[in-house]
Amino acid sequence: MKSEVGVCVSANPFKPGDIVRLKSGGPLMTVTTIVGWDTNCTWFPVTALVAPFELYSFPGATTFPFQSLELAAKSS
Repeated sequence: MKSEVGVCVSANPFKPGDIVRLKSGGPLMTVTTIVGWDTNCTWFPVTALVAPFELYSFPGATTFPFQSLELAAKSS
């Protein structure tokens, strides 16, 4: 079992600080931590940028398998 965890961690192509998006679309997210197959991401809802801060004081955060994510295209 432990060797499987090592393999999946080394297979995860992302690192904390990477900007990613779900392959199916969605908001840009920042990778916060990697735990095995899981990539923990944080993002700010679009409404938080236009609504009063007190309404949206917490960013969204969840975990995705790394296979469902892709690096976001960098703007030039």
